Amino acid sequence: MYECVKVRCGPIDVSKAEKYLKWTPTDWTKAIKSTVEFYETAMKDARWRTQRDEIIQILVSQLYFDNTEEAYEALEKLYDIDLGHFRPRRDEL
Repeated sequence: MYECVKVRCGPIDVSKAEKYLKWTPTDWTKAIKSTVEFYETAMKDARWRTQRDEIIQILVSQLYFDNTEEAYEALEKLYDIDLGHFRPRRDEL
């Protein structure tokens, strides 16, 4: 079997972890559901504000660069959060 040093080369072989660590991988659908639930909760949780804002900044600048205000408004409405700190204050204009 071909062994690859980097994951980019194909699927990950977890057989050693299963054998030596007695590890059982989480079912794919359960893992996705759990991940989505975490991120949905983290969007509103003040403990994750810095990380959330970093992701929002990247998302908006890369995907919604031509309509940032609409993107911020949609996220505010969806998650009931305030993203006013991303907008310039009126006295700065």
